Amino acid sequence: MTPTSELIGAVRRHPIWRHASDEGVRSLLSKARDEQYRPGQLVLKAGDEARALHLLVEGAARVYYPATDASREVTVKLFWAPAAFGDAESILRVRWAECVQALTPARVIIVEAPHYFAVMQAEPTVCFRQYWDVARRFGIAIQSEKSANVDELRDRVVALLLAYANHFGRPMEGGVVIDHALTQDSLATEVGSNRRSMVRVLGDLYERGVVKRAGRRFFVPSLEALLEVSTGPAPELSFRSDDAPWAERA
Repeated sequence: MTPTSELIGAVRRHPIWRHASDEGVRSLLSKARDEQYRPGQLVLKAGDEARALHLLVEGAARVYYPATDASREVTVKLFWAPAAFGDAESILRVRWAECVQALTPARVIIVEAPHYFAVMQAEPTVCFRQYWDVARRFGIAIQSEKSANVDELRDRVVALLLAYANHFGRPMEGGVVIDHALTQDSLATEVGSNRRSMVRVLGDLYERGVVKRAGRRFFVPSLEALLEVSTGPAPELSFRSDDAPWAERA
């Protein structure tokens, strides 16, 4: 497609492509798709063939492993624009291992992997920032995998509530309200548990005063206090691309 000035601006606002050449951005967009997603709509579906990279330029999305006969569904990351995903499976030429679901209205620029990588090779700053992005996401994946298989259920719930608070937190007197529809059942699903166990964990958090209810929303008086109830370091599940990687040269 012929890139418009608005679309070029959307790509330039993404940290990975911010310092790319005009020629590089236009080349990237010449074979890109500019897609809009509704809340709840799947951006990627586990099992489909991986063949494209995705730049999330607006909105938020949830990354999760879908339920199977042998395992429950579990949320592993929350993406908040700007973010990028889809490179690992595309490089391996396998099928998507995870589902990506829009949490809010979302805009995603999708580029077929061969074209994306061909353009990227001519853009040194893009190469560095893409590498930085992949390394950070890999680190989060390690943390979340450990949490899902080793840590206590309470730690997984704390990590997920912190991620939603970071993305959807709205300041209120005495703390932060998570301005997103979360229920006991949805939380149980996202951490791979069940309603009975979730009632027990939330009851414990309520008693400790680190989580409360504000109408139909969860209210967190202190993110620091919530983090402190973990038995170990809570994994960081929320992700957005770095605006200025600390190792980048000025």
